[in-house]
Amino acid sequence: MLLVTFRNAIGEVGIPEYMDLARHEPGIFKSINILLIWFTWYFQTFFLLVIMLNFLIAVIQSNY
Repeated sequence: MLLVTFRNAIGEVGIPEYMDLARHEPGIFKSINILLIWFTWYFQTFFLLVIMLNFLIAVIQSNY
């Protein structure tokens, strides 16, 4: 997970993969698990965006 977070932080955004989960029988737990995977991915991407934008603002302010 740390490597995935690092890759997303440097710009190589990869969508989550859950092919092993998709092969199982349909059910409510599978749907909840897939929803949680996507929610975590969106939250992580948004959080990294906020951190990187704050870093960019700090760098620009220190130069001027």
